[in-house]
Amino acid sequence: MIARPRTSAPQLLRRGVVALLVAATLALSGCGIPVEDAPRALPTGSASSTASPPATTPPTPSEDQATLWFVREGQLVAVSRTAQGALDPQEFIDLLVAGPTEQEKAAGIRSAVVSVVTGEPLVVTADSANVSTPDQPDGRVAVVLRPEFRDLISEEQVLILGEVVTTVAVGDVKEVLFVNEDGQQLGVPVADGRLRNGPVTPLDYASLVAG
Repeated sequence: MIARPRTSAPQLLRRGVVALLVAATLALSGCGIPVEDAPRALPTGSASSTASPPATTPPTPSEDQATLWFVREGQLVAVSRTAQGALDPQEFIDLLVAGPTEQEKAAGIRSAVVSVVTGEPLVVTADSANVSTPDQPDGRVAVVLRPEFRDLISEEQVLILGEVVTTVAVGDVKEVLFVNEDGQQLGVPVADGRLRNGPVTPLDYASLVAG
């Protein structure tokens, strides 16, 4: 009998690995998946399956800060209110009439534009009150002083005028003309006590602003 050479264990292991590789290749070919010799790069612009979509931020509504001037201890103090867009003169006056917040009141802030006797506003724009006045140039607004204004002491009158003029004369509005309920122009006191016949500006009440 011719003795066959014995196969070592390492040789058997190598044969088994080769057989498995051949079987796997045949299986892939049978399934229609091509076998390539080298990895293929992704086409330019291809996105990874784990890529996140670009983040989008919802638009934020436009908000402006309106500055109001109230009274505290005989001076004018500024407070802020959030407003949607620019306010017209009557909207500013409406905010002055609404007065300070509870927190602002606790700090000694008040609005002088409301009568302590009747609780009614002492000022209103001529347009809102349908008071006819001569045509005003650009940058000037006419404001009506109610009859109760005349009964106030001069110091309180000056504070009311300063509160209104300093608040309203912003942006396109540069000066304020005060009239009575018949639309007639009124002379008004300014911060130094002088009577001003004609329109006034925030500079006329600048000395009232708290430092």
